[in-house]
Formats: sequence, structure tokens, C-alpha cells
Amino acid sequence: MSSVSTDSRAAVAAQLAEARAATFALLEPLSDDELARQWSPLQSPLVWDLAHIGHFEDAWIGQRVGGLSPVLEEGEELYDAFRHARDGRGGLPLLDPAAARDYLCRVRNRSLAVLGDESLGAEGDPLLEDGFVFGLVLQHERQHVETMLQTIALAGLLHPGGGPRPVPGSGDVLVQAGPVRLGADDAWAYDNERPLHERELAAFRIDATPVTNRDWVSFVGDGGYRRRELWSDEGWAWREADGAEAPLGWGDGTVRRFGRDEPLDPDEPVQHVCFHEAEAFARWSGARLPTEEEWEKAAKAGLLRGIGEVWEWTASPFVGYPGFRAFPYPEYSEVFFGDEYRVLRGGSWATHPSVARLSFRNWDFPIRRQIFAGLRLARDADPIASLLGPGDRRAALEADVREGLASSPKRLPPKWHYDEEGSRLFGAITQLPEYYLTRREREILEAHAADIAAASGADTLVELGAGTSEKTRLLLDALRAAGQLRRIVVLDVDEVTLRESVARLAAEYPAAEVKGVVGDLERHLAELPREGRRLVCFLGSSIGNFDVEHRPRFLRALRAAMAPGESFLLGVDLVKDPGRLVAAYDDAAGVTARFSLNLLSVLNDELGADFDLSTFEHVPRWDAGRELMDIRLRSREPQHVRIPALDLEVDFAEGEELHTEISAKFRRERIEAELREAGFEPRAWWTDEAGDFGLSLSAAV
Repeated sequence: MSSVSTDSRAAVAAQLAEARAATFALLEPLSDDELARQWSPLQSPLVWDLAHIGHFEDAWIGQRVGGLSPVLEEGEELYDAFRHARDGRGGLPLLDPAAARDYLCRVRNRSLAVLGDESLGAEGDPLLEDGFVFGLVLQHERQHVETMLQTIALAGLLHPGGGPRPVPGSGDVLVQAGPVRLGADDAWAYDNERPLHERELAAFRIDATPVTNRDWVSFVGDGGYRRRELWSDEGWAWREADGAEAPLGWGDGTVRRFGRDEPLDPDEPVQHVCFHEAEAFARWSGARLPTEEEWEKAAKAGLLRGIGEVWEWTASPFVGYPGFRAFPYPEYSEVFFGDEYRVLRGGSWATHPSVARLSFRNWDFPIRRQIFAGLRLARDADPIASLLGPGDRRAALEADVREGLASSPKRLPPKWHYDEEGSRLFGAITQLPEYYLTRREREILEAHAADIAAASGADTLVELGAGTSEKTRLLLDALRAAGQLRRIVVLDVDEVTLRESVARLAAEYPAAEVKGVVGDLERHLAELPREGRRLVCFLGSSIGNFDVEHRPRFLRALRAAMAPGESFLLGVDLVKDPGRLVAAYDDAAGVTARFSLNLLSVLNDELGADFDLSTFEHVPRWDAGRELMDIRLRSREPQHVRIPALDLEVDFAEGEELHTEISAKFRRERIEAELREAGFEPRAWWTDEAGDFGLSLSAAV
């Protein structure tokens, strides 16, 4: 520090004096008994904090930099934070308040003498670079002022105290994808804020303001503290042990603050909530906690209001940044790294501005409520993830059309029925009197959804080929009623229908995280989100659309994408009277025929083909040998079709058929054998009362 000017040394001395005056002023209203008493096992006696401030300063400035002997011989044994846990410090032979104040004054006099030594820093000690050691001591004292305020508030002592200011307003802001520079290179930044580094973040949304008391009142009123499905396993265990029903200090429309009951201000940020409460509230809101990287990016971009009113819980565990180097000692940060702690950002009303920098990382146990902590919410920018690139769908359609129309007989995969109109028509089909499949499957789910939820133990429902997810709601309701539902994942090839479904599910199940995946059943099973204990559902006998060669391949791919013990619920249409089967695929109103012909409309719309739909007819037939419905489009006359996008021309003879779909029907022993062959173990089987439809619940083994 020898290169630092006299003015800079004077500025450091002034800041040290300001911090000490604030420390003494904070404790001045309290009696010696109040200072000496241990009010909670969570907090040290106030007089311990007071003397600890002096011990820390003496250890770093007087002893480490000045090379002097300790001012208090027993200081290391009594006031080193790692010697005794907080709950045992009240039993130590501590200095009384007057002696503690005198100790601080003696330490300060020596520190100022060290600061004024003109030879200081001549040997290039990194502790003295830019006066770091003085910044370390200064910030330490200011942080302990906040810690002592926590103790005073927790004890309910009469004190001027303070609280967060109202932050009216609502709404979130979009933070675009891109890089962010995280951390700090400030002279007095802590080691856990270093090094300054760059990270690439996906786009996200984050609330402009912290969650308010008004918001939390709604959460409490909706049974948020008693709804198991909102809480993690660790959070629920804490809530049951603690008996929490509201934030710490809340009464009936009041909040206990520094020994006084005050009216609850609805526009103040909620405070005195732990991480588990914050996480449960986020689930209830259909949102999540931001990561600390997201918080810092939004804060540095100037997008957040209300920073500095309450510490804000993030989803991030406390870990070192890439390239972390402990300085000046491992016990400040490094020994706390790991999943045991969660990071808080922003500072509270009690945090000194010099500490509440945007890169500052606070951390604590997820169960801590005495800190002045609240939260703000974040959301993915788009709950829909598309695994199909901009050209993937078109390329797949072109390949299928080229191959299928060149084959004999001509064929096209059934997935190309499902543009927006095709999805609408299929929804109408499920309501037809002839189409019994949906009603029979629903009958089973109404009777056994609770059994399925219990047997699976799932907290995540994944629906393949989701469509509108109507029947799945019975399972979702059962999982929610059992306190299990955490998240919902729906996969479909049609993005328009999927977005509508995801929006409805998010509104109906606000406590669950809802994600949509635009993808192909045959290509993207391995890329589905893997969080939680999953129940994968493939309903509606959609598996019947796979032929005898593709079905085992699909089941093996699905098994490879699942963890052992995860559950697979499969709906299958059972073999029955052929007359009923044909009627289900050839309804009197002609809706199924329009659905079948819609495949040609897709080719016209997307590839510029000139199919004349009136020259084709829908032809369903029962194939008894293969036990499946075989569905085709038959050309009523000779015709020549052009497909400009493919530079392709195709001839159809009168009576020539285009194969568009199969719908296999099953017997229990057949489908269970196929499941076992693929690596599943059937665990339960249900049918409707008429025996038309079956549901199989299997476990991945």
C-alpha cells in the first residue's frame, strides 16, 4: 500500500470510523442483559458479535499486517467463528459489553497506526494491494451489523430497526439470450466473486419487482403451506418439522417487527422466508427461482426494480467460479462450497451499499428464515423446446413423399395428417359415437387414475403425442391430489396444437412446471427432459400406428430413454367384432374421411401439390390375418399429380390405393410379450367394463 496516497489512507480511516459509529449506534438502545443473552440457537449473543468484530480486525490488521501480538490473548479461542457453533457461544466466558467496546477501541487504535505506517506495503504483500485488507475488515464489520439486526429482530427486542420499502408494480421482463460478464474485478471484491468471466445464457423472463406481501397472502389463502405437491421432499420435511403456515413474524394481517406489531403492507416485498418457502411459492406461481447468473445479468442490464430491499433467493448452490482461487483464506468461501447452501443476491434494506454490489454473493442454509430474505420469480422465455430445426420438418416431409409415392403400393406415414386442421379433425373424431376408443380409455382412467398415481410414485408426467392432453388430466388430477405432481412434459409434432395445450395445462396446474417439446416420436425420445420420477404415457392406442417391424424398435428406444424403475402407461385398443372396428374408422358423418384426406391437403399446402381431394375416397378395411385396421385413399379415376417443390410428377390409376395408416388391435398376452422383449416389466392391467380397451402399466427394468 506504499503507493497509495495520504488522501486514500484518510478515506479508508474515515470509512472505518463510519462503520464503527454505526455498530455502536445499533447497539446503544439495548441493555447489557439484552446484549449478553443468547436469544436463539440460530444467532450468537450480540456481545459475541461485537467482540468478534474486534477480533477479526486485530487478526488481519494488527497481527497479520502489523506483525503485532494479539490485543486479547484469549481472543482466538473465544471469538474465532470456527471454534464454537453459534448455539454454544452463550456459554463462553465472553467479555461484557463495556469490556467488548473497550476491546474494539484498543484494536482500532492499533489498526489506524498500521494504516499510517509509511513503510506499509513495501514488500508487495497482496493483502495490501489497493488496501484489500482494510476493505476486508470494513466489509466484515458492516456485514455483522446486519447479522446483529437479524438477532434483534428474531429476539423481538424494541428497536428502531427498519424494513423494506414498498415496491408497487408487477410484470416481468424478457432477457435475451447471449453472453454475460459475471463476477467482479473490484479491488475489494471477495474471492467468491472472482474471477470476472463470461457465460452464455439462454433467454429467460424475470419479474421486474420482488414478490410482495400481497402475492404471499394469496399463496397462504390458497393453502400453499399445506399443498404437498408444491414442496420438494426436503422442503416438505422442513415445513412439517417447523409447522410453518406463513412467513416468520406474520400474524392476522400484521407483521411482528422489532418488538412491535405493524399492519402488513401489501406492497412491501415479503421477507423472512426460507429457500424452501420461496421454491414452493414459485411452483404455485407456475414459475421458478432465477439462477444467480440470470439474476446478475438482469440486474447489470438495469432491468430489475427493488434491488436492495430484501435478499433474493436463487436456485443456485454456492460453488466457486471457474478459475476460483481462495484469498485471503479458504475459510471465507471455499469451505462452504457445495449443494448444502443456496445463493442469495441483491442485499436487503439492512445491507450497507458497499456490500450490496451486484456481484456480491450471500449464501445460507435453505431452512434459514431469520435473514431479511425474499424472492423474485423467473420463467423460461419459451416453455416450448423444438427439437425440429427450421428445415427438419420440411426435409422429413419431402423424404417421406419421395420415398412413399415411389413405392408399390404407394404409402405415406400417418404423422403427416397432423397440421392444425388435422389436429382439429382428430379432436372431433374422438367425440363421435362410433369412435369408442376415447370413451373406453377415459372410463378406465376415471376408475384407476389414483391407482396409477400410487403405483408409479411419479412426480413428473410425460405424454407422448400429446395432442390436446384431455384424458391426461385425469392422471394429472390424481397425481396432484396425491401431492406428487411437480412437472408436466408433453411431446407432439404439431407446434400449434402443442402451444395451445401447454398454455392450458400451465393455467390449470399452476404449481407444476409445464414444458412442451416439438419432436418426432421416432427420433427424439432420448432428448426428453429427464427431471423427476417420470410416468411416461402413450395413450389412445397410438402405438397401433406402428407396424410389426417398427413397434419393437419404438419400444426399445423408449426403454433406452427411461431410467430403471420409471413407469410406462400404454393404452391399447383390443381385438373385437370387425363391424364395430370398421365403423369406428368410417363414421356416418364423414369426419374420419376428411381427416384421412387432410393428408393430401398437407401436401398441397406445403409442397404445392395439386391433389384434387374430390377424386379420392377414404377406404378403411379390417385385416383379420394381421389383426389391424388398414386405411387407404383410393383414386376414383386415372389422374396425374404434380408436386412442384419436389420437381415430381406421380400417376394414379383408377382404383389405385395410397396406404395412409394402420391401426393394430391387441390381445393382452401379445402386448405384454412385446413390452417384456423391449425391457419393461408389466405390473398392472385394466380394461373398461365392456372389455374394449386396455391400459398396461409397466416398469422399466
